[in-house]
Order: sequence, then C-alpha cells, then structure tokens
Amino acid sequence: MLPDLRVPWPARMNPHVGSARRHAKDWAREMGMLSGRGTWDEATFDSDDWPLFAALTHPEATKEQLCGISLWDVCLLALDDYFVAAYKDTRDLAGATAFVERLREFMPLSGRRVPVPANQVERGLADVWARTAPGMPPRLRDRFPDHVVDFARGNLWELDNTLRDHVVDPVEYLDQRRRTAGTELSTGLAAYTLGAALPDELFLSGPLPTLVTAFADSVGLRNDIHSYRKEVELERDLNNGVVALRRFSGGGLQDAVDLAHALYNARIDEFQHTTTRLPAYFAEQSLDATTQASVLRHVKALEDWMAGDNQWYRVTGRYTRNWTTPPREPALGGPNGVGTSAARIAARMRF
Repeated sequence: MLPDLRVPWPARMNPHVGSARRHAKDWAREMGMLSGRGTWDEATFDSDDWPLFAALTHPEATKEQLCGISLWDVCLLALDDYFVAAYKDTRDLAGATAFVERLREFMPLSGRRVPVPANQVERGLADVWARTAPGMPPRLRDRFPDHVVDFARGNLWELDNTLRDHVVDPVEYLDQRRRTAGTELSTGLAAYTLGAALPDELFLSGPLPTLVTAFADSVGLRNDIHSYRKEVELERDLNNGVVALRRFSGGGLQDAVDLAHALYNARIDEFQHTTTRLPAYFAEQSLDATTQASVLRHVKALEDWMAGDNQWYRVTGRYTRNWTTPPREPALGGPNGVGTSAARIAARMRF
C-alpha cells in the first residue's frame, strides 16, 4: 500500500504553467524527443507533464524563468529515460560511459563551438545551455555543467550495480544518491530564479548543510516509493531505496515501504526543526540583513520545491500508466528475520 506522503507546506501553482507547457512541448518536438525512440511519444510526454512539475516546484518564477526551467527539466528527464533505453536495457556500460563523458562538451563555458549532436539529449542540452546560461549567476553558471555530469554519472553508478547484481547498503545508497540524484541541479535552478547563489562558506557548517541533506533525502525517498513499480518491477532496476531497505532488513515489501516512509517523515521533521535554528545562527555568525534575507528566500524555495514535487506525484501519469510489459518483482536475497537488521539500519540512518 502506498503511504500518504505529506509535507507541511502548501503547493502553489505558477500562473505561467500554460505557456511553459506549450513552449516545452514545441521545444521537445524540435529536439527530437517526441519521436518515441529512446525518450517519449507525445502522449507519454503529456502524461508525465514535466512543465507542470516545473510550475509546481517554482511557483514564483517569472514566465521567462519558468520556460527555461521547464526546458531543463525536460532535458534532464530525457537524459534519464534515454539512458535506460540506450544503455541500461542493453547493459552497455562502455557506451554509457562514453555518452556521459561527452555531455560536458555541450555546455561550453567559453565561446567555443559544440560538437555535432548524436542524439536528442545532446541536441537538447546544447540548446537549453545556450538559452539559459547567460542568465545564470556567474558562480552557478561555472558549476552547472559539473552538476549535470554528476547527475548523469549517477546512472553509471546504477548501471554498474545492476551489472553486478549488487544491492547497496541503505546508508551508502542515500549518501550516493545525495550526490547523483540532481540535488545540486534542483538547488541551482532555485538560485537561478532568485538571481543569486548563496556564498559557499554558508554550506560548510551550521544549519544549511543539514537543510540541503534533509531536502535531498526526502526528495529521493519520495521518488523511490512512487517509482518502485516502474523502476523495479518493470525495468528490473535494483537501485531504489525501498529495495535497499528490504534487502538489508529482511522484511517484506510493505515493511520496506513503511520504513522508507518513516525515514521520509524523519527528514521532513529534521528540515522543519533546522529552520528554527536559523535566527540563532544568524546572530552567531553576525550575518547582515541582506544575507539573512537571501538565506530565508533560498529556504523558502526549497520548501516550495518539496511541496510542488509532492503534488506533482499525485497527478502525473509517469508512475501509474499501463505498461505493455507486465511488472515482475525481482528476487531479493539476503538475511531473514524481521527486526534485527531493520533496527541496525534505523540507528545508522538517524530517525
């Protein structure tokens, strides 16, 4: 049974969602992403509704910003789905590695020409970078290509696990997912809408690193719960938090889902509690009023993102459509005996 995943913040809709939908669909068609070869057809694109995702996670973005963010969301999820079709399904690690390492060439920081795109992902990446990079804060623009490549390398890590039939420890899984699941991309696009990135030193200690980690874990766990049937039963992918928890707890599927839900709630609670520490942190660090306001805007952007993400899962057809291939539940080996391993994992993951 799917648990009731909630957040304490209301989801809000960006009023420019209609413009974003039209713009993103025209763009995806122009980039070759709606051909049905490796990415989507038009019906699947409409069902997933990535422009709605952008509108819910960035409710205060301007029309221009939202259209740009929508293109990034479409491009990055096209990358994800193309990787599955081209490399995960064929178990082509060498081809996948070459694909990922080539991506940076389509996001030049200088004025050099990009290579001729070999597929719809490279074509889209080159185009969306040229459209949006000039409007990014300079520090974000310098780092954004690294964030995209890290996101893509997460697929390599997953493919390697699949080829070795390896289910990672839940603690290792969450730690790796924070670095490869697009957290930096999400926070970076939030900074894009706000027009400035926070100083690096604020993320070295204090409440902000805790907020970002809680944000990343809650987003990842929510995705793993919703996507279990698609990723695990259909695609035979072992890279899912529910799988990791089930493998190392020795319990049943519902036990693992409930444990993932408990971890999700713990991260949401941790995020809320950490925000109460911000006034004391501002005083301790003697932060000026401008910096304090900037931090609070970024925190609000993360809350908006989590609320919008949660609402999008309630309406998207990405995880509820009828697939032509019947779902198959993977065989999960490992220890048996409910309670022993689960208690150990929970202690290590800090409820």
